Amino acid sequence: MATTQQVMRAKLAAAADRRLPVNRPASAGALYKNHDDGHPRRQELRKMIDKGILECNSLAVALRALTTMKTIAENIVKHPHEEKYKKIKRSNPSFMQAVVEPKGLSSSSSRQLGFREKAMDYQTYLVFHRQHMPDLKVGLTLLGEAIEREMPKREREERALELAKAEEIAAKEKAMKHIMDDRKTVQKRTLIETATRTRARGSVPPPAPVTHSPSVQPFVGEGRTLEGL
Repeated sequence: MATTQQVMRAKLAAAADRRLPVNRPASAGALYKNHDDGHPRRQELRKMIDKGILECNSLAVALRALTTMKTIAENIVKHPHEEKYKKIKRSNPSFMQAVVEPKGLSSSSSRQLGFREKAMDYQTYLVFHRQHMPDLKVGLTLLGEAIEREMPKREREERALELAKAEEIAAKEKAMKHIMDDRKTVQKRTLIETATRTRARGSVPPPAPVTHSPSVQPFVGEGRTLEGL
């Protein structure tokens, strides 16, 4: 059963979707440009980004995955001789949350960029192989294009969510004000009615007090004196 917080998030997300002028998935079809024809590697990498990441996740989750992958690729391209950038522990919490757990992302996504799984010290690592540097550079370019294209949409979504949340708060405050006004109206009416009843009772003279006089019963029988006893 959904919690109150989950229901509220769903309402805010629905309100944000109604406010967005453009439906995000509709733009995906325009991503496959003619200059990809004849370049199957570019096509594969672009489909990984658009079909495997963007269409399977919320925009926030997708952008986090794309940004993480872009940072990894940039570090390798900028520091090609630094081994520390070419090895990623698969169980790293940040990497797991950003790249492994989202839908549409798997070990094949890392393979597209030139990484291969390797067991070292009883841990699974993703290790980049130097011969795949051309693929990594193409992937870095496409990741940058996707982020640049999708980031404004995310900003619009955030603004829409903020506006929807503000309207939700304003509606609650308005409803609470109505409740308080109704309570004050009822209290005021009750005070007026009570005062009216009090004044009405005070204008009627009180009933006259009832007095009781002792009754004298006649003495029946012969009278006697003390001497006659």
